[in-house]
Amino acid sequence: MGRSIPRTMSIMQRCNDTGPLVRGKFNAATSPRQPGSSFKPIVYATAFEMGWYPAMIIPDHKTIYPTLVSQNPLKYYTPQNYDGKFHSGFPMTVRNAIANSFNIPAIDAIEFAGIPNVLNMAGRLGLTEVASRSPQSLGPSMAIGASEVSLLHLTGAYATFADRGVRVPQSAILEITNSQGQVLYSFDAAHPRGVRAMREDVAFLMSSILSDKRSRYHEFGPGNPLELDRPAAAKTGTTDSFRDNWTLGYTPYLTVGVWAGNSDNSIMQNVIGITGAGPIWHDVMEYASNYYKYPPDDFIRPSDVHSGTVSAYTGLLPHPGEPTVTDWFIDGTMPTIQGSYTPPPLTCEGDGCTTPPPCTGDVCPPHCIFGCPPQHCQPNCGQTVGPPTQGATTPYFTNVPATPGNGMNTLIKQYNEGNTVQTRGLLRNG
Repeated sequence: MGRSIPRTMSIMQRCNDTGPLVRGKFNAATSPRQPGSSFKPIVYATAFEMGWYPAMIIPDHKTIYPTLVSQNPLKYYTPQNYDGKFHSGFPMTVRNAIANSFNIPAIDAIEFAGIPNVLNMAGRLGLTEVASRSPQSLGPSMAIGASEVSLLHLTGAYATFADRGVRVPQSAILEITNSQGQVLYSFDAAHPRGVRAMREDVAFLMSSILSDKRSRYHEFGPGNPLELDRPAAAKTGTTDSFRDNWTLGYTPYLTVGVWAGNSDNSIMQNVIGITGAGPIWHDVMEYASNYYKYPPDDFIRPSDVHSGTVSAYTGLLPHPGEPTVTDWFIDGTMPTIQGSYTPPPLTCEGDGCTTPPPCTGDVCPPHCIFGCPPQHCQPNCGQTVGPPTQGATTPYFTNVPATPGNGMNTLIKQYNEGNTVQTRGLLRNG
C-alpha cells in the first residue's frame, strides 16, 4: 500500500508483507505488476486530450484483432469484458464505460489515441516502466493493463490527477541530519517543485468520472468500498487468475494506492479489486482523511470546462424529442452537428428484462442502462429513456471519431449472426 499527499507528493506511509516467508525480500511498492483496469484512466486521459468527452457514445461489442504471431483466426485477440457480456443493447457513454470498467471501450480508446501517445502520457505521469517500452512491442491489451507498472509509480500518477494535472516528484525523505544534529537536507513541503504533466481540464474530467457514484452502479452497486464520506475518485483493477488486485483513488488532499496479491505470484481464490484491495483502500482513506482533518471538498472545475447537453442516443446534438444527457465539456469539444440512431440487434439478458424489477429512488436497474430495449424499463427510472427513433439509417456508433491517432486503424466492420463484430488490423503508423 502507498499513501501520499498530492500537492507535495510526500510519501506518508508504505506498507509491505511481513509474513515469515518474505521478511522484506519482496517490495510490493516497487515491484512491477500488471495493473489491470487501473491503467485505463491513463488511456482515456490521452483520448480526452485529443477531443473525446464523457458523454460521447462508445461501442461495446465483439471485437477481433488479428495478431502478428498467428494467421489462425481462432487465435486472434478477442477482448472480453469481466462479466463475459457485450453491452451493446443501449448507447453507452464514455463516462459509463470508465465507471463500470468495461474492457472493449478501453481498447477502442487506445485505438483512437494511439499507443505512442498513451506511452507519452504514461511518461509524463511518471510511469517509467511503461513509458520505456517500444510501441512495436505493445498491442491493444495495453489498454486493460497488460503492461507492468509499480504501485509506487501508479499511485503517483493518480496523485497527478488529484493535483489537477501537476506532477510533483515523490519524496520519501523529509529530513537528513548528521551525528551532531545538523540538518543536511530538508524537504520543502511548502514549495514543492511540480511540472505540468497533464492539462487541468483533462484531469478534472477524469476526477469527475472516477468520483461519480451513480455511474458505476451497473457493475459495483450502491454502497461499495469506493464510496467514502466525502467526494473521492477511485478505480479498481484485477488481472487474470486473480493474481493482482488493485484499488487506487484520491481526494483533493490524499491519494492512496493498494495492491493485494501473493508474493510468489500464486493465484488468489476469486478475489477481485473491489473485494480484495477495495476495502483496504476505503478504510485507509477514511481513517487518514478524518485523522488529518482534511475538508470534504469536491474537485475544482477549471474555467474552460462547462456543462452541455447532448442526445442520449448519439452523444451529438439532440433532435427534438430525443432523450438527453448532460455532462462536462472542455471548451471546443461540444458537438456541433446532430446524429441519427439505428438500434442494433438486441438480446435481453436475465429474467428481469420483460418484467422490470422495482425502481428504488433514482437507481435504475442495471439492464435498463445496458443490454435490454429501453421500452422494457420502468418509466422515470434513473437513466431510463424511451424507445429509439425508428427509420434512422446511420449505425449508432458512428459518432466515435473516425480518425485514429498513431495506433491501430479500423479495417473492416461486419455483422455476424445478428451480433455486431468489429474486425481490426494492427496497422501502426511510424
